[in-house]
Amino acid sequence: MDYDVVIVGGGHNGLTCAAYLARAGASVVVIERRGVLGGCGTSEATIPELPDFTFNAGAFDLLGFEEQPVYKDFQLDRHGLELIPNDPFFFMPFPDGSHLFIYRSAERTAEGIAAISRADAEAYLRYIEFWSRLDDILAPFYTRPAPLPGRRARRRPNRGLRRALRRGATTLAAAARLTRSSVAAEMARVALMPARGYIAEHFESPQVQGLMAFFAMQTKTTLDQPGSVLAMSELVISHAAGVARPRGGIGRVSEAIARALEVHGGEIVRASHIDEIVVERGRAVGVRLADGQTIRARRAVVAAISPQRVFLSLVGREHLSAAFRSRVAHIQNDGTSVIKAYYALDEAPIFSTVGDDGGRAEFRTASGMVCPGVDAADAMWADIRARRLPATQAWIWCTLSTGLDPSMAPPGKHALGLHEWVPHQLAEGRDWDEAKQEMARRLFGEYCRYAPNLENKVLGSASRSPKDWEAITDNPKGNNFHVDFVPHQLFGFRPLPELSDYRTPIDGLYLSGAGTHPGPAITGLPGHNTAQAVLEDRRFS
Repeated sequence: MDYDVVIVGGGHNGLTCAAYLARAGASVVVIERRGVLGGCGTSEATIPELPDFTFNAGAFDLLGFEEQPVYKDFQLDRHGLELIPNDPFFFMPFPDGSHLFIYRSAERTAEGIAAISRADAEAYLRYIEFWSRLDDILAPFYTRPAPLPGRRARRRPNRGLRRALRRGATTLAAAARLTRSSVAAEMARVALMPARGYIAEHFESPQVQGLMAFFAMQTKTTLDQPGSVLAMSELVISHAAGVARPRGGIGRVSEAIARALEVHGGEIVRASHIDEIVVERGRAVGVRLADGQTIRARRAVVAAISPQRVFLSLVGREHLSAAFRSRVAHIQNDGTSVIKAYYALDEAPIFSTVGDDGGRAEFRTASGMVCPGVDAADAMWADIRARRLPATQAWIWCTLSTGLDPSMAPPGKHALGLHEWVPHQLAEGRDWDEAKQEMARRLFGEYCRYAPNLENKVLGSASRSPKDWEAITDNPKGNNFHVDFVPHQLFGFRPLPELSDYRTPIDGLYLSGAGTHPGPAITGLPGHNTAQAVLEDRRFS
């Protein structure tokens, strides 16, 4: 079988890239190793004995998705994607009986913070204002390759020149805005700071420090990691763009993109594992499946999977220099992974320890966050770095999917997901097949600390350890970011400078996915950007 383009990986970015190329006239096939599309963003019945309960297996919330190019360009609402707005979108309980809600309105959020600390409420609004200015400057770079010093614009006869000129103008305009900004020096200082220093400098209460620490750790970084403060910008984006969930689960995003792709003539092959990206005379010409079948690509192969998997497993070493392979092998992927546990509940949680009597729906609709404070975060990371199960639970996302969307469980029942960072490999040879049950009990025990009514209300449960995630997604070390999301692997350095414009040393081979700019989250932006790179280089009729 021959196509213009073969896409490796049926996550939402691979599907997004395919949809844009198909719309441009290319014949496209997407090859997905699993029977379900979506990569780390699927909706599945993860508890085999309870098939009527649907869980968001990995990702769950969407930040500003209605403003993303793939949503608007393909009118995904017409392909079955229904988004449920959520406000407040985050809820955080604390051991002392207090709690916080994060609303779309930063001012309303600050009113809740003021009940704990008036100084922190004022500091929170200053934080939102400061980071909003920085995000406004960076926003134009999310839908294009990030600028990189020394990179020359690629010029193609009669095409791409105007786009390159526009990009150059955008870069110069952004640089001018940044350098003229009255807070330019402070922006540069803060961007390099460890989160611990920023949090201590600006916030005084343990609760708000815990809130900020939670988001600083969102990218699997300790509070002492230089640049870890950058992850706190997710709060700013949430206020600006809003948060929603797809009715039926996060997997509906990929399903809608797949339908848009098929409308434009694209094809999808499920449950097919790729053993090799075929390279002939320095050019990617197709893929070889595990069953020996070869699918040819006349114009391009796009690998929307981990760059380390691409260049260390799928492309033969004879096609790459030893120096390049070494650089890829040393891309930071430090072994911090994730466990996610799923619980079918006989009733909804009531957070009685923080004043919930069951009458306010937002306690159950908002995504929960557990981080008792900075000291608890330090204890958790000490265990992770020692490759132990965290004894202190200081970074738990808690999603009661049925709070906002009752269709995900039988009437009156509920679907709960809890996940936390953990080491990919445990010390002393301990195996995750046994350890994940203990970790799932710890997570649920911490959740019941705030919702004690759930003790003995679990109908069934399951969990996915780092070992499971690696087996399911083929991501090295089960890394849902493909490679670590740290300052030296952001923007024009993601995953490496020479790969950051989505092109590779192999002619006709392109990268996409969470390991490319602008990185993880359900946005479709890496897929959109990769498609634009292919369309600059290749003409389809």
